[in-house]
Amino acid sequence: MLHFKYIPLCSVTVRHTHYADGISPDFRFIPAEETTARLEASGLRLRNAAGRLYIYQQQDGAGVPVTPFDEAVDLFFVVRPVTDILNITRSFAGGRYWFSNLKENGGLDLMLTAAAELSAADELPELTPLRMGRSLEPGAYTGLVLQQRVAGEGWKAIATYPVSPEADSQLITVNEPGLYRLVAARAGGGTEETRSLMHEHLLRETPFFGVLHLHLRPEDLAGALPLEYTLPLAARTEEWQYLLIERSGGTAVNVNELELEVSTGNTRYPAALALGLKAPASFPESLKKLVQDIRGGPGVRDVFVFESDQPLEVLDGRQPQVDLQLNNTKLAESLAVPNRSMKERRILFFIKK
Repeated sequence: MLHFKYIPLCSVTVRHTHYADGISPDFRFIPAEETTARLEASGLRLRNAAGRLYIYQQQDGAGVPVTPFDEAVDLFFVVRPVTDILNITRSFAGGRYWFSNLKENGGLDLMLTAAAELSAADELPELTPLRMGRSLEPGAYTGLVLQQRVAGEGWKAIATYPVSPEADSQLITVNEPGLYRLVAARAGGGTEETRSLMHEHLLRETPFFGVLHLHLRPEDLAGALPLEYTLPLAARTEEWQYLLIERSGGTAVNVNELELEVSTGNTRYPAALALGLKAPASFPESLKKLVQDIRGGPGVRDVFVFESDQPLEVLDGRQPQVDLQLNNTKLAESLAVPNRSMKERRILFFIKK
């Protein structure tokens, strides 16, 4: 009887400071069509578990790969959130990103982002098919060079296209999906560059958060395993706001006697966190309009805005306790605090006198 086992070759972990252990279980990695075929041809298997991606190699009972892994492969995955994690994640411009272990200089790295955490440098370039037309201004360019990022070399020229003065377009064609750079030489001197992720399948996979690219070589998998890749996200920080709404009737509240008392003991939040009264003159236009709209509602006398003294993440685990006091007398205990399902860190609360 034949016995087989699966040995982990590498894993991808998404990290986010929302969680106490720093590990985000909020994403799924979906292989592109040609990646599924390449995994099978290379004797590799993949598994998604608790937000992590694992790639395994099938071996026989003696530890010999059932299918030899003897040439480098490029694997592409759609990265898709399965929870509301993006509400508490910092985003940039288009909101779609490129993650890869193959870096600008051709080196391979366990960090899948360009820097220590997600940044604008990770924004996904233009997504195109393997065959695309590039518009040109007639007379503005003398030639085009198509480059591909290659392990151990960096950007390498793979095709050149002379450009005639009257040309207004150029057809660019590649055989393999991947990240490409087109460098255009201007007629007056200097160059321009554009980057494209040329991939047929990914054009049909929108919407998504990002594209993961792994370049795996046999020599990289000959050492200590598994290789542990990291995809670090950046938390969105923002001031917390409390809009305290005073109802009509009775004695008017003296705003100077209102206080929001914050206790952060046994939480991951800053010990010195405070919520202070925000002066109306400092309201941005959106907040000013919101306050005016609430004040114009039935049965409302006034609205008071309290704001945290620092931008805050939304963290998991035990939450701060926020109590409302009037003239040192507690009016309400344990007000709600912003949570990850909220796109704006704003709590509305009606004062009960």
